[in-house]
Amino acid sequence: MKKLLIPIIAVLLLTALTVFPTASDMEIYGKVIRLHVIANSDSEYDQELKLKVRDGILSTVEELTRDCKTKDEAESVLRENSGEIKDAAYRVLEENGSDLSVSIEIGEEKYPTRDYGDLRLPSGTYCSVRVKLGEADGKNWWCVLFPPLCLNSSVKSEDALLQVGFTPDQVGIITESSSPKYKVKFKILEILGSLFS
Repeated sequence: MKKLLIPIIAVLLLTALTVFPTASDMEIYGKVIRLHVIANSDSEYDQELKLKVRDGILSTVEELTRDCKTKDEAESVLRENSGEIKDAAYRVLEENGSDLSVSIEIGEEKYPTRDYGDLRLPSGTYCSVRVKLGEADGKNWWCVLFPPLCLNSSVKSEDALLQVGFTPDQVGIITESSSPKYKVKFKILEILGSLFS
């Protein structure tokens, strides 16, 4: 009986190891910059304004980060040009007859699990560009600034992720999170991400 038990335990351990996130998988959090735009209120006008400001910011960020190859490069460029990003938001507000205030914070922020088309990012703490409009009491808009997944819809998510250094397994976790292996890996990654944030 013991002879039979040892191979069974070995197979179970090997199976568990294939779905348990590696240190490399945990790097997902450190390779992404998120965008979080918070509307002044939930009024229809403020919600529409939020989306227009978002578009103005995305256009500016696309220009600023065009040549960035890593998250660190992109974060540095965004920090150096946060005034330009804020100016872009103010331009949109002015064009729409609004005198709302704008504040921009670049730093760590806790995000829930979010789906973006064909990919899903686990909950956890990410580098974030947080834009608050006026009282910032309205609904949020979330996206991924780097890699530029909400900037360029013509590039497949998998390709954009691979181009900036994501491993195939990391790409699998966030693009194939419905498959049994990646579903388990994704959930464990979320648990570990919340423990370490």
